[in-house]
Amino acid sequence: MNLTEVEKQFNNLTEIEKKIINIYRSAKQFKNAIYLNEVLVLPKRIRMIPFIVNKAFSCELYLKCIICINSLKDPSRQHSLFKLYKECNIDESVESYFTEMNKVELEKEIKKISDTFIKFRYVYEYTPLEINCGFLNRLCDCLDRIAHTKVLKQCQIDMDNCFY
Repeated sequence: MNLTEVEKQFNNLTEIEKKIINIYRSAKQFKNAIYLNEVLVLPKRIRMIPFIVNKAFSCELYLKCIICINSLKDPSRQHSLFKLYKECNIDESVESYFTEMNKVELEKEIKKISDTFIKFRYVYEYTPLEINCGFLNRLCDCLDRIAHTKVLKQCQIDMDNCFY
């Protein structure tokens, strides 16, 4: 499918579906933005902050995209990953991705990273901070897969072949 066909499809969507696509596109861009940082010559500790902020924000946007698809309404204006996660009602999909964790352990890990976007943007105010970057990264990948499937089903546009 070429760009012109995708643009035509996009233009035929409802306003809420366009919003869904735009939220998903933003989430994907923040998820992938950290790869640009790898060419910089900075100490690893400094490079980790943009990684963490971008991944957490990407998770937030994926969750808001899923909420928007589920409700066909604008998502709430909050940043708590745990509250957004609970609003999404995607427990089974996420649990099947994290097979090594039960529901309680999974929710506990999500609660631990729930305010990551806020805290790590202002890391100098919250030192010392701890975060499981591996879990954050895997959650981001999981939410990307779930959102991608839902966007494709709702809007019939394969976002892997779209305007990034």
